[in-house]
Amino acid sequence: MSIFREHKTVADRSASNRYRLARVEVTCLMCSKIFAVKPSYAKRAKYCSKSCSSSQKRGQYKERAKIKCNTCHKIFEKLPCHKHIKFCSVECKGKSYKKRTTVSCAMCNKPFETTPAKNKTYCSRRCAQFSLSSGKSLEAMKRTNIQKYGVEYISQAQEIKHKKHTSMKRNRTYGKSKVEDFAHDLLIEIFGKEEVERQHSINGWAIDFYVRSAKTYLQIDGVYWHGLDRSLADIKTSGKSRDSYILANRAKDEQQNQWFLERNLNLIRITDKQIKGFKNAKSDLANILGVNL
Repeated sequence: MSIFREHKTVADRSASNRYRLARVEVTCLMCSKIFAVKPSYAKRAKYCSKSCSSSQKRGQYKERAKIKCNTCHKIFEKLPCHKHIKFCSVECKGKSYKKRTTVSCAMCNKPFETTPAKNKTYCSRRCAQFSLSSGKSLEAMKRTNIQKYGVEYISQAQEIKHKKHTSMKRNRTYGKSKVEDFAHDLLIEIFGKEEVERQHSINGWAIDFYVRSAKTYLQIDGVYWHGLDRSLADIKTSGKSRDSYILANRAKDEQQNQWFLERNLNLIRITDKQIKGFKNAKSDLANILGVNL
């Protein structure tokens, strides 16, 4: 192949010149004047000059659409491009949010007032939660959970259980409750903040409290989840899933008691029901721990 550029012939140059000088006639949309443009501009050219183009745009903006205000029902004009405007003024727009309408609750049919901005369907949170726990909302929620997690309720999914378990262990909030928070405050009042350790880890267990000065471990057992208000025979014969969890807790409690007894470590167990029944909470807890105030 030659490294030199091939020169165009006279015929080629004349053809390219004819295409460059070619013009197409177009009619102006504003003044109907016929003007000539290049063939490549024929589809885009609409106006013969900038004045015609600006005049056409000014004419579009001069056009106004007449609509009725949603608040005061006054007829006002707006630009065609402003499709979202529904009020004649800012005051009318503000009044629309304060305007109240009476509707019936979708759950209990009780009449209540709401605003167009909120557009409430239920009269209270209780009705909303009850609607979610029954009817179409519940069925839709179950279908979604089955598609995503394979179970009807999200709390039953093993993935969610594992994620919750690891997060609570990482944040050291596993097994905490309001009763334990109350007991923690009492222990701090009795022994001081530096002497009380919460969620003390020993032999793979997380004991609720450890008091360094008294060398005492304190474990608070919930009556409901440890089945302390029922006999062991009733729990074993029952086929409920909660009772299997209770049996596992009872077995772990017995294992802990035996382990602490063999090593002469002081482990005290009390129930959440005992703490709730304290009359003088500070002195009652001190008596259980064997401390004189």
